[in-house]
Amino acid sequence: GPMMADPVNGRIVNSSSFISGWTIENAATRGLQYIDYMNGDLSLYELLAGTDVPSLVNQTTENYSALQQTRAIESTQALALEHKASPEHVASLEQRFAIAEAARPLLTPLENPDYFDQRLARIRGTVVEHDYLVSTENLMVAGQGTWARGQTASDDLYNSASVVSRMRDGVTQQRDRAKLFDQHVFCDMSAVLDEGLVGLAKELAGKPRDERRSILRARVFAAVALHEIGHNIGFRHNFAGSYDALNYGRTFWDLETSGASEQAKLEAKQPEHKYSSIMDYHGKVNGDFQGLGLYDRAALKFGYGQLVERFTSAATAGGPELLAFREANDYRKLPQHVGSVDAIHARTDRVWDWRADAQRSQAAIAELHQSEVPYMFCSDEFAQATPTCRRFDFGANASEQVEASYVRYKNYFLFNNYLRNRLQLNTSSLINRSYTVFYDVLNTYQYMILYRSRDPAFLTSDRGIDMASATARGVNALAEIIAMPAPSTYYPCTDTTTSVTMSYPLGLILYDPVVNSTTGKGPNGENCVMTTPVTLALGDSQPLFLGFTEDYIEWTFS
Repeated sequence: GPMMADPVNGRIVNSSSFISGWTIENAATRGLQYIDYMNGDLSLYELLAGTDVPSLVNQTTENYSALQQTRAIESTQALALEHKASPEHVASLEQRFAIAEAARPLLTPLENPDYFDQRLARIRGTVVEHDYLVSTENLMVAGQGTWARGQTASDDLYNSASVVSRMRDGVTQQRDRAKLFDQHVFCDMSAVLDEGLVGLAKELAGKPRDERRSILRARVFAAVALHEIGHNIGFRHNFAGSYDALNYGRTFWDLETSGASEQAKLEAKQPEHKYSSIMDYHGKVNGDFQGLGLYDRAALKFGYGQLVERFTSAATAGGPELLAFREANDYRKLPQHVGSVDAIHARTDRVWDWRADAQRSQAAIAELHQSEVPYMFCSDEFAQATPTCRRFDFGANASEQVEASYVRYKNYFLFNNYLRNRLQLNTSSLINRSYTVFYDVLNTYQYMILYRSRDPAFLTSDRGIDMASATARGVNALAEIIAMPAPSTYYPCTDTTTSVTMSYPLGLILYDPVVNSTTGKGPNGENCVMTTPVTLALGDSQPLFLGFTEDYIEWTFS
């Protein structure tokens, strides 16, 4: 935005996109650091110390001289004049806005903000709530595995399971969560550094650094511009775009079914084609480098041309049947189910005639829907609330999503948690990036329990097996994160009574008075024998928490 819509028919009259140059520069710089680190052009010491940052700043300053800035301003002004609306058009709009303003007193007044909660309060704690608004599925989810069908439910469990209570609390939590995301979460390009960058790193290897950065900047800008222009023409966010495997690009499916090795597919940049919509928030710096997705093109055709996309072959079952298959089965089975990769992408358009379709029989309408290409869509209202509607995720099943979250936490720890010559650390962004790995595991587990409560055979389906595997992988990842030692020199201490060996960090060995005494006691008071110390460097180990120095706290918060 901002956008101007016709107040009578709702059509967009004018809209503009504003993209801050520093955000593009920041994303390109981060991407360049990731690539350079992978290609061995940036050492671990240079990365942590941020020694490459001054040269990048100087390069950016040189690239944007005063003359170039002046030319850019003049070019923008000329473009604005070229597309300036005529006086007649402006007068017409003013008349239509006057019509809308005159009708404003006729609109129904908004109800008081507490109306929703007041109505719920009338049935909260009553027999209606207890007998009709709490299902066995609600009790199973609220009990977190401690309650089973046939058991007596306590009042506390009923209160936790009540739809009324959850609706009230859930609305508040959702509003607070949305406010938090609005304030702190942006299209941050730091959530990457994994196999998805292999192809891009190979492409840029050997090129001069200025050229590498220029290429990244151009691709980031193109992707961001497409996303923002999508908003200008009426598109909302589609956070299911990364999950919609049926509508991934043709290149993705050609590589997936080619028989090539995983390494070959990575080098061919297959992950860059793993999305259906540019309107998603992608979980990789190169996650939207391939431009518009199939969903974007289909939405554009329907919104502006009343064209509905359908499969060309009558043998290709679309509509509800394909939706049901996709819901229960692994996405890699889609080509076999539909017939082939060619069948997936053999599509045509049908004009949606509102008047003619209103006269068709229900059977005829059902037949038309049967061949319709189903697209997944989910916007801001449900973001992070369902397994398929997530910001900054990557993957077409739960296992891929959880693995991507783990990689984001593990491999990008150095990038996200150290100042690296930056003037200031954005603690809110840091917390948001670290939080997602834990949330994704919890979200997957909760939905697995919910689906299992509805269908006892769920865990034998492809999706059930996938979610169970993802949950196990996530719990193991959490255990690894918690158990990961901090960088230090560790002294193994073997208890002479129990033969149990514990390793203690250098700081404890140096400063603990018990250890430094001549009693032969360990840090916990046990009799022990010290053996050869082991040093764990950063990379093989990492701190669970990072602290802030007193001067940083005083500078930032006082």
